[in-house]
Amino acid sequence: MQADTINQSNTQNRLQSRTQSKLQTANKTGYKAAHKANYKQQTKQITNSKQICSQNRLQNSSQEISQNKSIKAKEDKTINLREELEKQNEWLESLIRKNSISLKASNTDKEKLTLHVSKRKNGYQYYIEEKEGKLRYIRAEERELARRTAQQDYDLSVRKILLQLHSRLTEFIRIYDTDRIANACDNLSEGRKKLIKPVILTDEEYVRLWREKKSRYSNIYPEPGKYMTESGEYVRSKSEKILADLFNKYSIPYIYEASFETFDGKTVYPDFTLLNIRTRQTVIWEHFGLVNEGEYAVKTLQKIMRYEKSGLKTGYTFLFSMESGEDVLDINQIETTIRQNLI
Repeated sequence: MQADTINQSNTQNRLQSRTQSKLQTANKTGYKAAHKANYKQQTKQITNSKQICSQNRLQNSSQEISQNKSIKAKEDKTINLREELEKQNEWLESLIRKNSISLKASNTDKEKLTLHVSKRKNGYQYYIEEKEGKLRYIRAEERELARRTAQQDYDLSVRKILLQLHSRLTEFIRIYDTDRIANACDNLSEGRKKLIKPVILTDEEYVRLWREKKSRYSNIYPEPGKYMTESGEYVRSKSEKILADLFNKYSIPYIYEASFETFDGKTVYPDFTLLNIRTRQTVIWEHFGLVNEGEYAVKTLQKIMRYEKSGLKTGYTFLFSMESGEDVLDINQIETTIRQNLI
């Protein structure tokens, strides 16, 4: 009897021990599952936070780029307006010259004739007014006289308009001075300059930002230069030193071997990237030093065509100089190119 009681007690203890073991295992499993779920949720929150931050940075960057492009477009429009006005004036001058030639050709006589036109069922009849006020009919064989008289009347009328427009536009261009906008900032004290945001960047500030931007794209694996320019920069050839010193002479901002992406996505490093401060236009300048050699000449032509396909315009946003074994670098021609295209 006592043995049965002991066996029953041992059985209950084993059952209780197993139950507690199962509960502990369940608790551990539940804790792990809860911990894992919590970790997943925290990771998801961190990921979402990073995505939001990234989106905000992209949005802010996009807005900044858009604003900079908008400001640059407005500045370019202001700067180029004077050039457009000057082109318009040149066009008027060409019309005045053309009008003078036509007027000389249509001159009928020393005395100005008056033409009258009368409409008829089968066409028009033309008359010349004579001194007494009488109208003299112009026969078919005299039709050339009518044509020249009509042309002369028109030429005299349009000449008056052309001269008037040219005179007014010339005067407007004379007083149209956009530099006054920048000068309004330049004339302020340094303390006031720090407190304001100019409507357009001054030349000094624009050049600083341009240099800062272009310098980021300098050749990161340049070959060591042997020739030091007047500004203390090393370049790889005597001709490049001459060019760099000329750019400094005329105060043309430049970056040596800044990268340029061509139309097919390739990166090249033109000799000089320059800035026309007046137009705020970036210009590429390449120097070709062995154009008398066949293979080099072919590569030179290919390079020029590659730049043109990439949106540059030769003689405007793409300039170049060249020399050969017999023809040395023409400094006078270089200076003429600089004055005509970069100042």
